[in-house]
Amino acid sequence: MCELFGTTGKKRRRINESLKTFFEHGAVHKDGWGIAFFDSGAPLRERGVESASESARVKEFLANDLLAANMLAHIRYASCGVRRVENCHPFVLSDASGRFWTLIHNGVMVAGPRVDRFKDAQPGDTDSERVLYCLVDAIDRRTEQTGRALTEKERFDALDETICEISRDNPLNLLFYDGDVLYVHRNSNNVHTKDEVSLYMKAADGSITFSTVPLDDAVRWEPVPGTRLLAYRDGEALFTGTDHGNYTFVDFDLSE
Repeated sequence: MCELFGTTGKKRRRINESLKTFFEHGAVHKDGWGIAFFDSGAPLRERGVESASESARVKEFLANDLLAANMLAHIRYASCGVRRVENCHPFVLSDASGRFWTLIHNGVMVAGPRVDRFKDAQPGDTDSERVLYCLVDAIDRRTEQTGRALTEKERFDALDETICEISRDNPLNLLFYDGDVLYVHRNSNNVHTKDEVSLYMKAADGSITFSTVPLDDAVRWEPVPGTRLLAYRDGEALFTGTDHGNYTFVDFDLSE
């Protein structure tokens, strides 16, 4: 299972300590890494196929002050797709209105026709990238119906409807960002214990940080609410979606 990291807040803040701890987990999740910042315009993204814990580029990043209000990072434990940079998260795709969408995911998809039909369109060959194509397609379809760019709530409603459908039998631990809003979804639990341990969140200093596992000993880490899409803007809750009840159970021991 891969690991996810993301943060959203009103102001840029130094994130070196959290990212250092996160990328050290690349010793296990060794099949690549990626990071995306969102200061303005298109996402600033960088990816590599080496272990993040051994990457010279990651060490170069961490040697400087990393300041961000909104960003995503990922370390890959390959379960679908070969080891190449095109299969490393985050994935980026623009919608019909020119808005950039950036996504990170963990979990092995059973998928289905609504997701799998994008196999020929994607540059890589992971199920995770196809999920992004599916979500952006939902936005484009709704945009075509309205004949204009969607509002925040309209974007959320289109995504909520899609997540409710494709989460059936599919582990969809997701963080994705549209340039204004960070969307979060968790529906995976440990098959051995049934514990809700697959995505945590911590609010502090006007920001919210999300991580597959807690990155420090702070008591404020708590499980992300499951089986519903959540939206945050600048560190504050914006929308809560439908509780679809589609839990999946993942063998976390595969990544240990």
